[in-house]
Amino acid sequence: QAVRFAAEGNGLQIVVASAGVGWLAPIATIPVEAWRNVMEVNLTGNFLTLKHAAPAMREAGGGAYTVISSIAGNTAAPYMTPYAAAKAGVDMFVRSAADELGPWGIRVNSVQPGLVPTELFASLYEDSETRAEYLDNMTLGRIGSADDVAAAVHFLSGPSASWITGVCLPVDGGHHLRRRDESRRAIRGPGAGRFRCDRAAGALDHSGREGGMPPGLDHLLSRHLGRHPRRQHGGVRRPPAGDHASGPAHQ
Repeated sequence: QAVRFAAEGNGLQIVVASAGVGWLAPIATIPVEAWRNVMEVNLTGNFLTLKHAAPAMREAGGGAYTVISSIAGNTAAPYMTPYAAAKAGVDMFVRSAADELGPWGIRVNSVQPGLVPTELFASLYEDSETRAEYLDNMTLGRIGSADDVAAAVHFLSGPSASWITGVCLPVDGGHHLRRRDESRRAIRGPGAGRFRCDRAAGALDHSGREGGMPPGLDHLLSRHLGRHPRRQHGGVRRPPAGDHASGPAHQ
């Protein structure tokens, strides 16, 4: 119905797929329904949108389909595994669809935003230590904005990008050049349990309560961080003494 409505008049030539949800927790604690929800919204939603939009776009003489992906789609993101896996799937979906639909005149691309203060990532952005770690890994030295992402989408959707397809474009201030495990910081901070899977029917929250971590999560993360070095730009260091005792870090 949405495609039919959008195609009325001059036809459908530009589609921007921006629906997305996430889940922040160790793999061993992620409910199956949370995993399925993240995949359904981020990956299956893109498939269904393009499945129904492509014939209408072909009728209109071609067009541009642009997906909002994430930096997490091309770099490991501990404790954000469902989200990272879904976004990696989105980017491969983009490349495969671009190859297939090129003969119809349909270009398919994605943008991979870094940390942007949207509703979905508010808990990460509002935590000062997590935000500082993100900034430390952005070569341009500033947090992005929705306007930065919109400008990239506008470019990929317009005539200036008429010979560009199958591209997954980082829009992250250079963060993909220096990526480290900010997710470890965020999951131990006040944002833990608030990186939610929001849907029209309601929301899933891995903690089951406002803020805090579910029973056993702090212990599980303490053991995990106690065994593994923290990766960071410029080398590898072990968590400082007591770093894992208060709970884990983030993305």
